[in-house]
Amino acid sequence: MALLLPAPQAAAISLPVLCAMDIAGLRAWWGRWSRREMLAILPGGLLGILLGSPAFGAMSDRMTKLMVGVIALAFLARTLWLSRRGAPPEAAAPSRWRGGFWSTVSGFTSTIAHAGGPPLAVYLYPLRLERARLAATTVVFFGVVNYVKLVPYALLGQLSPGNLLTSLVLLPLAPSACGWASGCRGASATRCSTS
Repeated sequence: MALLLPAPQAAAISLPVLCAMDIAGLRAWWGRWSRREMLAILPGGLLGILLGSPAFGAMSDRMTKLMVGVIALAFLARTLWLSRRGAPPEAAAPSRWRGGFWSTVSGFTSTIAHAGGPPLAVYLYPLRLERARLAATTVVFFGVVNYVKLVPYALLGQLSPGNLLTSLVLLPLAPSACGWASGCRGASATRCSTS
């Protein structure tokens, strides 16, 4: 979408769709997150939104796209470098400082362009949390972040009637509630979310 529209407008159109998808994710993963990690990352995510909000309104379209590209390439380079090291490293120890830093970066990049996944992964992946706990922690973090981002997006005038109407039109194309698109409608949330 950002190829056809200015990046801030594309982000604004995507946000309500992401929020709708978050409802399904929160429902499927509720109660399975790591409390310790949420306490480490949620404050940073909120701080990142606070720092990203003025930047969202001030960054040019070109700068936003450049930032997303640099994040993607840096995350890819890091992943390739780690995979060439041979044996996987030991699980990292949890750290409120590292969690706070990377979640602040995540909240910032998520506010600018919904690109908060790689920075959060830099902190969470090395912890080697159990898969379901990692997924639940990530889903809850971004669910909170996305709903909080509605406030600055609205204050910056990005949730205009035209953008909201476009979001509404795109909503049926988004994966929603526990695998509706994959035919997992009648199964339990646990079975759908772990397959």
